[in-house]
Amino acid sequence: MKIEKIVAHPISFDLGTEFWMSREPYRTASSILVQVYTDDGVVGLGQIHGRPMKEIVDILGVIEQLVAGMDAMAHEAVWSRIFALTTTRAGAELDRDKGQPHFGAGKRPQILAALAGIDIALWDIKGKALGLPVWRLLGGAGNTTYAYASGGYYEKGESPLKVVEEMASYVEMGYTAVKMKCGGADLQTDIARISGVRKAIGDGVKLMIDANLGYTLSEATRAIRAFEEYDIFWFEEPLQWHDSVRGLGKLAGRTRVPIAGGES
Repeated sequence: MKIEKIVAHPISFDLGTEFWMSREPYRTASSILVQVYTDDGVVGLGQIHGRPMKEIVDILGVIEQLVAGMDAMAHEAVWSRIFALTTTRAGAELDRDKGQPHFGAGKRPQILAALAGIDIALWDIKGKALGLPVWRLLGGAGNTTYAYASGGYYEKGESPLKVVEEMASYVEMGYTAVKMKCGGADLQTDIARISGVRKAIGDGVKLMIDANLGYTLSEATRAIRAFEEYDIFWFEEPLQWHDSVRGLGKLAGRTRVPIAGGES
């Protein structure tokens, strides 16, 4: 079963307002659906999250030429060939005449976003070809998984306490864990938001908070010590991008709350 072609479908929806994380706004809901076609007629579907979307779609066109004719079932070989664009001279073709090497040139985030979508699609192909759900191929023991509802943004023009009603609504839907944003307001406002949510959802619901790289180490230390009493299940991506290794180690030693990271 050989890879024949790759088709990308960029989708974007204007939200009509701004939903802020700690430092960045969401103004549109965007995704790229990618289809990988094989010569046997099996089509795999993947999803890509990343930006700029046009650059990712352009990279998918380059990747199509790179992997056409490869065995669609050999997803590790396909993965390795695409990943090599980030480490070999081949990747320079994606950014010709745009900047000096090492100084902002390259399309590594966009390449990795495209790679993720194709990898998902290849797993879909493998599951369809073998007549098995992907969770079986990955070694799973059951067809259900634990899920949480994620939201709690700072909505432009709305009270920061609107999050209380939002998180409570997820619990009413049946979720037993919820995640909300933090770090986008002063500490006292965030304490009011988090304490209000904990009161609204009750003690039996897990509550995670996500700072989206919003704090310095000292700020994160003050914040999590203030939030601890509200039984935080994890503190996600608390530190700014430049201190996400050593700083996280220091922060972990200052709180009993587990630290989550790696998304960015």
